[in-house]
Amino acid sequence: MTSPNDRLPEITLDPTGADHHGEAARLRVAGPVARVVLPGGVHAWAVTRHAELSALVKDPRVSKDWRNWTAVQNGRIPDDWPLIGMLKVDNMVTADGPRHHRLRRLVTQTLTRRRVEELRPRVTEIAGHLLDALPGHTGPDGSVDLRPHFAVQVPMQVICELTGVPEPWRPRLRALVESIFRSTTTPEEVTRTQRDRIRLLRELVAQRREHPGDDLTSALLAACADDPDALTEPELIDTLWLLLTAGHETTLSVSDQLSDPWCRSRM
Repeated sequence: MTSPNDRLPEITLDPTGADHHGEAARLRVAGPVARVVLPGGVHAWAVTRHAELSALVKDPRVSKDWRNWTAVQNGRIPDDWPLIGMLKVDNMVTADGPRHHRLRRLVTQTLTRRRVEELRPRVTEIAGHLLDALPGHTGPDGSVDLRPHFAVQVPMQVICELTGVPEPWRPRLRALVESIFRSTTTPEEVTRTQRDRIRLLRELVAQRREHPGDDLTSALLAACADDPDALTEPELIDTLWLLLTAGHETTLSVSDQLSDPWCRSRM
């Protein structure tokens, strides 16, 4: 027996992003809601228009909590699925209703405008050092690849400063963050990344708890100590992971896609 959904076209998403614009065009042609195949052969739906997406996220019958996804419940999505690091987490992105408000409130209390503004001189210093080093990365054709030597470096260094990640830990953390956004990772790499990112962030929490500083991790720990609705340890770990990954990837993508005319207009 077939359903009307079976007659809809299904678009297999390319995890390498080789034809990102073409893929987006095909999704738009498929309509406001399209059937897609995610890495690992997982079937899902993609909502491509703002009006429909807005209605969807406001619908109380719809949940962001991965525990409510049938494919997770029945085991069709294993723990070594390439995208599991963005799915099976306990932070505000995967929380609904009162729990979402609780998790978000604790972050907004600590990630203040003052804290970000006080970091501005350090951001300028980081960017300046990286720019000064660019001539040393000049290739045979006289050009410099900004992605590895600037676009990748700035957001990771800044978010590590913000969260209090010690300097020696940062290369390891950057490798973990980059791994989580590679949907072509092997099952073994996925399992190792999940294990290592939890271990590293537990170490960070333990260090900041014993030696608090003027950083976001210490501020979150202090807020939790004074709040009866404090974050649990897993929620704290996954909230830090959210800040590290979201703060890195979004800024990297913007920096990586700047055009020459835009850069010239800003100089």
